[in-house]
Amino acid sequence: MACPNVLDILLTTKYFEDLPLHQLETILVRHGVVISRHTLERQVMHCDESRIQLLNEPDRDPTNQSWM
Repeated sequence: MACPNVLDILLTTKYFEDLPLHQLETILVRHGVVISRHTLERQVMHCDESRIQLLNEPDRDPTNQSWM
């Protein structure tokens, strides 16, 4: 498992900045950090993207789905 700082960068880049992992891999290589896309994908897989239905979520219809 990656250290918290690496996970923070990985998850922020992928989910908040919508940067695909292959582009992150290219950026890291440019800075001399060699981490394969497969390794990046494995780290992301540790984070749960399960969809769930919350019945009492404020300001949302009970039939809408949310992600963990």
